[in-house]
Amino acid sequence: MRRFYLFSLGCKVNSYENNAVGSLLIEKGYQKVDFPEKADVIVLNTCSVTARADQKSRQHISKMRKLNPNAILLVMGCYSQLHAEVAESLGADIVLGGADRAKAASLIEEYSANHEKIITVKPTMRKESYDEFGVCPF
Repeated sequence: MRRFYLFSLGCKVNSYENNAVGSLLIEKGYQKVDFPEKADVIVLNTCSVTARADQKSRQHISKMRKLNPNAILLVMGCYSQLHAEVAESLGADIVLGGADRAKAASLIEEYSANHEKIITVKPTMRKESYDEFGVCPF
């Protein structure tokens, strides 16, 4: 049985989305674990509302990769939407754009089959500004 670990930075929406991805993985026969070192797949939901959030997102991408270099590292959320190339350079195997969260399980299977990095974020999808409340627009 394949195992997954979820970690979320930022807002409650990210936690909700992580739980939704977790449910998709459970439906596919994955088992949730409490430590990234024990996972075959790590799902990291990032934040980019502030410069500090960007920094934490970068740190967590690197940390997850170092904690488990053999796991598939899927990065999603606002930081990945705005900085997909950086997320990939820090070790992400799969970088999801906001519209592709529901495809997480199938993209993990695709990566498992061919081990080719997957980035679903297109340059035209990126936005450089936030709404007046500082809420991530993705």
